Amino acid sequence: MREKNSVWGRPCWTQEEDREHELEVARKMEECWGVTVGSFGPFSTVDYWIQREGRICGVAELKCQLRDGLAYATLDVKRWLSLQMWATATDLKAIFVCRKLSGDAYWVDVFDIATNGTMRMGGPKGSPVPVVWVPFKEMTIITERTIDDQRV
Repeated sequence: MREKNSVWGRPCWTQEEDREHELEVARKMEECWGVTVGSFGPFSTVDYWIQREGRICGVAELKCQLRDGLAYATLDVKRWLSLQMWATATDLKAIFVCRKLSGDAYWVDVFDIATNGTMRMGGPKGSPVPVVWVPFKEMTIITERTIDDQRV
């Protein structure tokens, strides 16, 4: 069930199941990459920070696929641009991570996302949002390798 919140007078929709899936992906990143993943808090333009050996090494947008069999994930353009600005300002990594319904999680550096003709309008009724399509075939599955092996 979706819960309606208000931030600065604007409606924001959240779902407990989405938060649970994001935490599952964060735990997988921690286990496989030997990092700590933490939240900046609700309604931040960048959702999660990644820390290794006591230092921030990057930020991430974590998302979970809601339909089975899709060949791509979608990333809100606002989030994509926020991640790029953060990475540019700090000279650290910014990644997009998406978990498929199968439980496998995939990641990509935000600067490696090709946007040629991949924008479309989507989002809740009455509130279209521009998104970028990110093909899973252009992403890397999160495995037992360390974050260094994954180029992050």
